Amino acid sequence: MKFTADKNVLFNALSNVSRAVADKSAILALEGIKFSVSKDTLKLTGYDLEIGITATIPVNGDGEFEFVLSSKLVCQMVGKLPDGNVSFEYTAENGVRITGKRIVTTLGAISADEYPNIPDYEKNEGFDIDGAILKNMVNMTRFAVATTDAKPILTGELFEIKDGVFNIVSLDGYRLAVRTERVSFDKNYNFVIKLKSLSDIVSLIKEKKADESDIIKVYVSKKSAAFEFDNFSIHTRLLEGEFHQYSRAIPAPERIKTTISVNVPEFIRALERCQLLIDEKVKSPVRLTINNDVIALSCKSPRGEINDDIPCEITGQSLEIGFNAAYLISALKSSETDKVTLKLIDSVSPMIISPADGDSFLFLVLPIRLY
Repeated sequence: MKFTADKNVLFNALSNVSRAVADKSAILALEGIKFSVSKDTLKLTGYDLEIGITATIPVNGDGEFEFVLSSKLVCQMVGKLPDGNVSFEYTAENGVRITGKRIVTTLGAISADEYPNIPDYEKNEGFDIDGAILKNMVNMTRFAVATTDAKPILTGELFEIKDGVFNIVSLDGYRLAVRTERVSFDKNYNFVIKLKSLSDIVSLIKEKKADESDIIKVYVSKKSAAFEFDNFSIHTRLLEGEFHQYSRAIPAPERIKTTISVNVPEFIRALERCQLLIDEKVKSPVRLTINNDVIALSCKSPRGEINDDIPCEITGQSLEIGFNAAYLISALKSSETDKVTLKLIDSVSPMIISPADGDSFLFLVLPIRLY
């Protein structure tokens, strides 16, 4: 039982599938990659019981057979083989013999019978989305995903599709991020996917030219979702529980007292200068004094102090408010634009960050009380 494949094509597929392989598992097979050969096709599978990734590549095979190899070992070995064709010959008794030009090595194999199956999924419930758009939506909102398991539902991102509006939402208790796209889906969806799974999915989406698109088919069931595109199929469990009613945290427009238009790169550089003085043990806030078309930034810590002025356009009341510099920087960098609008109510209510034009995103950042 044997197959031959191009080394670079195989290595690329192995590297991508290995993202879903368990680092350590009570089931030894899950620390490996499953090879499933069917004549001219090889399907590679990585699965850690939470996310499963399969990649299909063309090969020249002589039958149908399956086996499992250590993910770390096979990736390293194939990666170090010379370019060109590489062949795998499998015997249940002696493992897998790998040949690349003058190099021959044998790796121990695990029976595919010990490898759990990725759950099947129905293809009658789902929608299509452009890959570049999905990647952008996830990347712009990931900064506000919770990094602790205190509230497991917040370690994921909410996919909310209703009445032609598609929102991806993240929330960690200090920040809120909403990225919006108009869509033409007939059905409504509401589910939460763990950020790690989403990171693996978007990392597989290739960069396309401006006139190209990469349509992703998304299938949704009660407990899982599947994403199909290119030669990949990714299956992931959904996070259980109810996501917070995030819309209640967004201030009504009539409550806004101060509106500011500011240059994003300039504001970020000023915040980063303040951040240099902030001790990780003593989280000194950055003080923003907003008045007369200037944001005056100041920060004082055991390391020193700084004062900096940023020109801007202010409408409404003057205000003094404090923020965690890192939280503001992450939100501003995620805006992916040169100019944003900042909206404020008072010194204790969250700041709204939105695009200068349109409504493609909305970020909230909670302030720090100044004493």
